[in-house]
Amino acid sequence: MTIAIFDIQKAVFSKLNNDASLTSLLGSSSSIFENPRLIENPAFPYIALSSLSTQRFDTKNTDGTEAYITLNIFSSDGTKQNVSAIMDRVHTLLHRKNLTLDTNNFLLCAWDGLADIFIDDSNDSIITQGVIRFKIISTKG
Repeated sequence: MTIAIFDIQKAVFSKLNNDASLTSLLGSSSSIFENPRLIENPAFPYIALSSLSTQRFDTKNTDGTEAYITLNIFSSDGTKQNVSAIMDRVHTLLHRKNLTLDTNNFLLCAWDGLADIFIDDSNDSIITQGVIRFKIISTKG
């Protein structure tokens, strides 16, 4: 494997955690989680890693990896505006951007076109959720 899956996660989280505008929208830089279920009562709004998958992306002259990372944004304010603003900032930070990794020559992140916002009112509280997915290409060669 050209790239470790956790290196991708680390690069994405680093990019998100180090942005003052995103931190302002979230209210805290500690509002980005790998698994929010491990956090007791996470404060809204927050970003959670939904899925991260990889597959080979080799050519004749290079070894590569193609990865997809899906991020979920949760808010409890009952509107779509806050989630939309956070998704816009995440898109600005990651779409067509190079990510920093020690182990690879090239790492490009791009939005793959999936974005959705919906309201979940299935329990006592109303939670607005956004979903956005990015494709990451890594080559070494």
